[in-house]
Amino acid sequence: MKLKNIFASLVMAAAVFSSCDRDVNDWEVATGENRLFKPLIFEASSLKPTSIQIKHTRVVDAANYVFEFSKDADFTTIDKSIVILADTLTPFADSNTAMKVEYRTWFEGFDGTTNYWVRMHAENADASLKSKLSSFTFTTPAEQIFRGCRPTVNSLTMLWEQTDRVTNLVLMDTDSVVVENHALTAAEIQNASATFESLEMGTSYIVQIFYNEVLRGTMDVKTSGFINSVVLNVPGYMGVENINEFLAEYAGKGYKRATINFAAGLEWNLEGTIMIPTGIEDVSFVGSEDASGKLSQLNKVYFAIESEVKDVNFEYLSMNSDGGFMFQVGAEKFHDINFEGCEVKKVNSAVRLHSGAEGNSINFNNCLVSNTGGWSFLNVGSGCTIPSINVTNSTLTEFNTRIADIRVKTDIKFKNITLVNIAEKMTHLWLLDNNSRPTLTIENCIFAGPNGGQKLHSTNGNYGNVSISYGGSYKTNDLVEDSRPLADITVVNLDIYGLFVDPANGDFHIKPGAGFAGTGVAGDPRWF
Repeated sequence: MKLKNIFASLVMAAAVFSSCDRDVNDWEVATGENRLFKPLIFEASSLKPTSIQIKHTRVVDAANYVFEFSKDADFTTIDKSIVILADTLTPFADSNTAMKVEYRTWFEGFDGTTNYWVRMHAENADASLKSKLSSFTFTTPAEQIFRGCRPTVNSLTMLWEQTDRVTNLVLMDTDSVVVENHALTAAEIQNASATFESLEMGTSYIVQIFYNEVLRGTMDVKTSGFINSVVLNVPGYMGVENINEFLAEYAGKGYKRATINFAAGLEWNLEGTIMIPTGIEDVSFVGSEDASGKLSQLNKVYFAIESEVKDVNFEYLSMNSDGGFMFQVGAEKFHDINFEGCEVKKVNSAVRLHSGAEGNSINFNNCLVSNTGGWSFLNVGSGCTIPSINVTNSTLTEFNTRIADIRVKTDIKFKNITLVNIAEKMTHLWLLDNNSRPTLTIENCIFAGPNGGQKLHSTNGNYGNVSISYGGSYKTNDLVEDSRPLADITVVNLDIYGLFVDPANGDFHIKPGAGFAGTGVAGDPRWF
């Protein structure tokens, strides 16, 4: 009797489950749910001022991916609509699981410093099936189309990328008060340059470039020379003796500041030493570029301090010292020595401190330095005082022996430098005084070239008290390290001819398609 009851129960249960199975399989799919799946990933991969790279995964059975961009969250106005055919996409990261295949696509033509929303849906070939919308918002970083500035003592010539999407330049003081709003002419737009005239000497400004209301670049700039200084405009025939006479006269008349202004594009064969006399506290030696980009050029020139000075500036000059010491400071005192936008060539040392010289800092920024000698580009003897040495945003080529010989405690910063040796030989980069415990910071630099076939040490010896790291910097594979290597440096699997556009002729722009991880970050920014 019990067996009959059990059997009957099992039959009824089977009937129930069979009935349920039929009902499930017979259900119709609701029209609203008959669609493609959304991608597993939809997000920004990389963001630039005028472009975004979007990462998304494959949508199974999708023939098209439809992207829409808007400046408002409700997409009232569609700024950009782009349809990408699925069969034109190349996987960035493949997968055996179809919905995990990853794509990355660049989209161009956005405004800088602007908030956007993007949404995307996938659809089949006849658009009868679509996925739900995937979306996110992003803000583009500030755009920078400025490519440089050519200052003089009373003007600023702004240079920018060639484009017709510019309308005006705005010149402001350092408090952001507008000094001039300059509407660009057709010729200025064509030449990608415009000049602000009749400005104050030695004064800092901010310049912005616009396309109607869209900000496309901002740059901090400064006219050359010292503000409130006496000015000597040097004619092409003037020699060292005449310059020294004028400086001595200015000091005798009680002038504390002097600007020595060398005309654009001219050349002086000085063959002597310019002496900064006692009484002159601040002096700026100033040049500028002519229309062809040639700087004022001083040949066989040397500089010295009679006793004491505050700041000595060299601005936008091309100078050489016939293989000698360009600026020697012995027992004298100074505050800052600054080189800005200069070309320094054929020197044993650009700056040499000896015999107890006392100063605050030595600074090179936005400079081209080449053909240095065995005493090093920078040479500081023991017993001198110099708390800070900074070399930034510059290109150094054909250095002999080493970069610097520093025998005192100091803080050295070496940032955004492109250093290339093709024929010359450096045996090491640094000669430092281990007992003085100097600090050395190296950031975003490129060390490159065969170095005349010479293997390269980081330092001249083993330093127990000085820690040096090249992390975040790069070297080409034709620069061979010796037994004291460049610790933590990243090796680029290219020689200089594979990395740079034309290194033999001084063009160190990164070659398109080189795949260099440091593009736009490492090296001298003039080559970005």
